[in-house]
Amino acid sequence: MKVAYLFCVFFLMELCSSSIVPQGGDDDEAPAPKIDKSDLEEPLDEVDEKNFEELFREPNSGNATEEKRRADALKVVETEIHEINEEYEAGKVSWFDRLNPLSDMPEDEFLSQKTGSVDADGYARGLLEPPEDEKVDEKSERYFDQFRYSRSSAPDSYSSVDRGYVSPIKNQRNCGSCVAFASAAVIETAFKKKVGVFGDYSEQQFVDCGFGINGANGCDGAVPYAYLKWIADTRLMPAHEAQYPYKSVRNTCPASLPEYNQGVRVKESYYSYKNDEELMKQMVYEHGAVVASVKSKGPFSDYGGGVFSGCPHDPSAGTDHAIAVVGYGTEGGVPYWLIKNSWGENWGDKGFIKLQRGVNMCNIGSFYATISVEAVAGPTNAPMTTERPCLDEYSNCPDLAQRSCYQDNIGEKCRKSCGLCPGMTPASSYTCYDKYSNCATLCGSYPNDCKKSCGLCSGGGGSVTTVAPDSACKDMFSNCAELAATSCYQTHIKEGCPKSCGTCPGMTPARSLTCYDQYTNCGNYKDMCYDTQISSACKITCNKC
Repeated sequence: MKVAYLFCVFFLMELCSSSIVPQGGDDDEAPAPKIDKSDLEEPLDEVDEKNFEELFREPNSGNATEEKRRADALKVVETEIHEINEEYEAGKVSWFDRLNPLSDMPEDEFLSQKTGSVDADGYARGLLEPPEDEKVDEKSERYFDQFRYSRSSAPDSYSSVDRGYVSPIKNQRNCGSCVAFASAAVIETAFKKKVGVFGDYSEQQFVDCGFGINGANGCDGAVPYAYLKWIADTRLMPAHEAQYPYKSVRNTCPASLPEYNQGVRVKESYYSYKNDEELMKQMVYEHGAVVASVKSKGPFSDYGGGVFSGCPHDPSAGTDHAIAVVGYGTEGGVPYWLIKNSWGENWGDKGFIKLQRGVNMCNIGSFYATISVEAVAGPTNAPMTTERPCLDEYSNCPDLAQRSCYQDNIGEKCRKSCGLCPGMTPASSYTCYDKYSNCATLCGSYPNDCKKSCGLCSGGGGSVTTVAPDSACKDMFSNCAELAATSCYQTHIKEGCPKSCGTCPGMTPARSLTCYDQYTNCGNYKDMCYDTQISSACKITCNKC
């Protein structure tokens, strides 16, 4: 059984089942969707590039060469995931892997888009070292010596997440801005720890306005201490994300910078290249978080859960990615660092990773940086809410918007082209669409799914006429009573069996709307209900009803 592929099947089952095209126009005789139970007995063994694109809502690039590169990269990752998860299930390793949105990303794209710490030579190939004369900062070393030679020690475990000091996971997207994100995460945690108020600070301001200072190079990376030192040296009070939203590209720094005052500012920054995980532990406890660096190219990027210890021991490999360490502890006898990453919530364990501690796993500990903060007297700014940026995440969003904005995943990823940002007019395909290729024959049975073919759209993509079924509450399939016993949570079953599923007005909903096992072998995973992706798909097995 492969944990990663169980996760994939949960999603692919829903994707595949919801795309069934109804045939025929007689509602009473319309065939019910058929699911071959024999295909569901074991987790999916392989995901091809097409299924991967569906699973992670990524559109096809339309370039055959690019698709082959991605398919080849995906195949390599799948093999690695197979091997690791077999070892995990045999109790030989302490972590498991799963597919994630990076799994089909060729190595060159991964390094340029998802890492981005650079050394002084300027290449965006990783966290490269600065010149020798900048590797030792005397002020920082004097500060760290207070802790190195102190008789006091940090507790055995600590978590800024559990204490409510850590801001939500973010996504650097296609920009080598990991240092900016790690630095903002450390500032947000330290400020919350000091004054008890969260601030969502602008990584874009770091990328734009810190450019060229302390080895920062915009979306092409940065020396890992660059932004913390810049903010401390300038006494800058950073802007809120709502004032200076993230664009995933470097822009010119504006002449007039907004400030977001929460009554606290960065006082000093400190960094060290002296390999010392014990000191790093003390800094996490003292300040709530530190910027650190890891070797993310390779096994690190496939992480799914548990305590990761899969990087080969190779100090000469260096590091290529900046992250925020926000805690530490021990799980299953294995000490770990709790790390907040900047690759979105779909990566790792909801955006976090637990990395084995005390053995320089993935070369962590070779660099670390932190800040001290101080209260600022005077009036503070009112709380601000971060508005979502109005962006298209896919290059072919304009084409997709012509026909597919009604699909949740397209509308979500193509908000600009679909006209779904505040103040915009929605694209016509948001309300005027055909869900099925044979819609021209389905107006008698599925008019609301075939609005375009059935002539139910109003001009300009505005309001749409909705046609009620012939009967106020009618099952469309002959075996709805059987399907409703287990499967009303599936969209096409719920919509095709409203009577049996109890979704008509005044009816009691069927239990399977909210209580179900999506997979026939959920029982094999009852000891893994702590994993949210398993517990959400195996609600009966995990007693989540």
